[in-house]
Amino acid sequence: DPYSSADDSFLQMTYLLNICGEELSQAFHWESLAKQWEFVTQIGDNGEYSLPADWLYITNQTAWNNAESVPLFGPLSAQDWSYLIGRDLVDVTTYPSWRIWGGKFQIFPAQNEQTNIRLEYSSRNWVIDSASPDMHKDSCQTGADIPMFDRTLISRMLKMKFLEAKGFDTTKAQADFNQLFDALTGHDK
Repeated sequence: DPYSSADDSFLQMTYLLNICGEELSQAFHWESLAKQWEFVTQIGDNGEYSLPADWLYITNQTAWNNAESVPLFGPLSAQDWSYLIGRDLVDVTTYPSWRIWGGKFQIFPAQNEQTNIRLEYSSRNWVIDSASPDMHKDSCQTGADIPMFDRTLISRMLKMKFLEAKGFDTTKAQADFNQLFDALTGHDK
């Protein structure tokens, strides 16, 4: 078991496998990592909501105010947010706007009524826990854990990372990885 071994090569490979998973999670919006987040605003909320624990990034143009069947406008830049706050446009803002700041999902204006907000996001949890298959996590910790990426893709990336770490030529390994990455991302919708 590479996870219970003290061998330097196994230690390096298990470390590199987790790097591969993190990088692949960021590289593409994979179907297997797509999730939905719904929450309900309350009267008197300050408009700030904690992101899900497995949050990686939002899926563009999926934030909606379901109560009124309108999209949330955003993400706002820091400048746009400052403009709205400074101008106090609460009474004339047609669509609520959003941004992510300080690890929070912020809505402007804060809702004056209970509102159902729904959006889709990409999860950073790319591993199925071997002990609890319904639980996903963000790193392999045992030899029985299951990466949610195509096994050939993550194997090719791990080979490329291992060769790179050892100082070997990675040209062929990179080409093999790129070819499969392009093929898989071409039909993973």
